[in-house]
Amino acid sequence: MPDRGRLRYRATVHLKGRLLGVLASLSVIAAMGVGIWAVQPQAVDADATLSSARASQSPSPSPTPTPTPTAEPLPVLRAAAPVTLEARPEPKKTRKPKPTETPTVAAAPALPSAEFVISSFNVLGSSHTRPGGNKPGMASGTTRMQWAVQLVERHGVDVVGFQELEEDQLHTFNRLAGGRFGIYPGMQLGKPETRNSLAWRTSTWQLLEAQYIDIPYFDGNLRKMPVVLLQHRATGRQAWFANFHNPASTKRVGNQQHWRNVATAKEIDLANRLRASGNPVFFTGDMNEKASYFCALTGRAPMIAANGGSNSGGCRPPGNMKIDWIFGSNDASFTGYFADRSAMVQKTSDHAMIVSRAVLAGQ
Repeated sequence: MPDRGRLRYRATVHLKGRLLGVLASLSVIAAMGVGIWAVQPQAVDADATLSSARASQSPSPSPTPTPTPTAEPLPVLRAAAPVTLEARPEPKKTRKPKPTETPTVAAAPALPSAEFVISSFNVLGSSHTRPGGNKPGMASGTTRMQWAVQLVERHGVDVVGFQELEEDQLHTFNRLAGGRFGIYPGMQLGKPETRNSLAWRTSTWQLLEAQYIDIPYFDGNLRKMPVVLLQHRATGRQAWFANFHNPASTKRVGNQQHWRNVATAKEIDLANRLRASGNPVFFTGDMNEKASYFCALTGRAPMIAANGGSNSGGCRPPGNMKIDWIFGSNDASFTGYFADRSAMVQKTSDHAMIVSRAVLAGQ
């Protein structure tokens, strides 16, 4: 029947068109990335499709489900240990001096100048004027010490080196001047060592350090002689002071030249060691020598005498020398040197009282 054939042909064509449209849609979706893989369009057999439609009355077998592919797991990324980044310090910017600019250099603190009165005084020990002594016509040691204290005050002495200061004379000095003067060693090293003591006015000087040096006396017997470091209260300047009594040659004890030479050598060595500390050095004492001691000390140590003289290009001792001396290191200077042999001094001792003003220049 021709009408039925045309109808069958039209249904077949219509069904083919719908199936092709569905397949085309699936291809578009796959291309847009909805699926995991691309679905490739396949050619459709219209006759097979039509046969399938014809058999629509019998149940069609369910298509075997295609397994959905699983995406491969991503590799695990382990977090790296935290790293602290330290900021690199920016280089300091140094200001270059201008061509005319001079760099500033900090000046060392200035040392102010200091002045004081220094004295060397052999006060003639009490034993010399006791009964049986070799100076029987003079007053007792304690009486003479009273006059010695008056002389110290009259000259305004700030530091004095005593020789032959025996125990009773020391007690007299302490009783009359102990409130104004410190003294070393005094009795600190025992009774025999009072004879060579250094005293300083405590309103002018402060004791920083006290030592002693063994110096040979008669026949090489050692005596402890004082070495002190004092600080000038008004200026803060520091200075070393030492006081000596070298042995004399007499009829009673004989020739002591050898021991004087030994004593002098030790004193020269001390002067050099003390000066190496950087502080000024002052010596007082009864050296029992004149030119020979001056030339030895000033020639082998950086020392000058309060009464002048020189030792540059040859030794030229000062005029009118005594056996009692004041020396200072060559960074000091002296003015007003005076060997006092006034009436009061003559009744106090058989030695002159040596006095001078010492000057430490500012630096």
